[in-house]
Amino acid sequence: MPEFKPLAFKTNFPEVVVRHRALQRARRGALIRVHRLWQPPLPSPVPPLEQIDFQADPLKLARLSTEHFSRLLARRADSRDDSIPVMCPRFGSAIFGGMITGALSMGSDTSWIHEAGATLEEVGQFAWGRENSWTEAVVATLNYMNEKVGSDCYCYVQGFPTPLELVAQLRGQAIYYDVYDSPDTVMQVLDRCFDAIMWAHGIIDRKVNNRFPGICAGQLWMERGLPFLSDDFNVNLSAEHYRQYGQPYTERIYKHYGGGFLHIHCKAYHQKDILAATEGLTMFNWRPDPNVPLPHEAFEQWRDSANQKIVWFGAPADFIRAHVSQLREGRFFIDVETHSAAEEEAIIDFVHRELPIE
Repeated sequence: MPEFKPLAFKTNFPEVVVRHRALQRARRGALIRVHRLWQPPLPSPVPPLEQIDFQADPLKLARLSTEHFSRLLARRADSRDDSIPVMCPRFGSAIFGGMITGALSMGSDTSWIHEAGATLEEVGQFAWGRENSWTEAVVATLNYMNEKVGSDCYCYVQGFPTPLELVAQLRGQAIYYDVYDSPDTVMQVLDRCFDAIMWAHGIIDRKVNNRFPGICAGQLWMERGLPFLSDDFNVNLSAEHYRQYGQPYTERIYKHYGGGFLHIHCKAYHQKDILAATEGLTMFNWRPDPNVPLPHEAFEQWRDSANQKIVWFGAPADFIRAHVSQLREGRFFIDVETHSAAEEEAIIDFVHRELPIE
């Protein structure tokens, strides 16, 4: 293992790496990341995405994001929590769809691609395999950020979709009927989406110059693996259909990269057993949704999945103290909001002492 040093954005980085590595080998334990509500928020200089002319100035997002993240990370560099300093330039949810198809529409803080055909068969013929302005923008942005700050933090692009999610982006709402009416064709389109996704991420693998060893998988330091994979679409599928159309392709991706992180939503609590059984997956998080119990409110519903995977979720400090005995039974990465420096120190000490990595 390489020897790590304190970073400008994280003074206890060597200790954090040791704890992250230990949790991946452990049977139980917890890491903690604090959110300092007692620090005034910093307004972002990044304008709404539709106002950025990526053709005229492909590095504008890179410059503004680097400026913003540098300020955010610098003022919490002294925290003793287990966070990893990371910068994720925000191209929106469909950036990989844009890299694959060459067409991307921007909203204020997200992006989307348009349906690729009127029928599932037409969708299955979507074109891919040619680099375009979006592949160039992503590579240029990540290389710019790595050159400027990559010796003190990790940089990656969120939005890498599973094949299932890419099919949903290309097909639209009709995919819900397709899984019943045309299951064989759905599988054929999924195979094509898998190849296209791996091609797009392969461009990043080959052309982005990372500055030091390892990767940041969501918030977990790993020797190797996939930094980010999104599977939003599984919220609207039954566990039976997700096991047929989603999990096999997700497993193939993680086996290729040697592990990694999965982003999912709380409306997918019914998929927790499948996630726990997904080979190669290292850590997943529960992203809150409207009108659904928050992760800590639904803790009893999903906590047994932390016996097999590291589960990243947010919870109040009082919840952690009240449920410490249950938390000792699995592996967790916990986000906690703090309202003072004293409260931050207290909850970090509590997690490190009462939820040891074993």
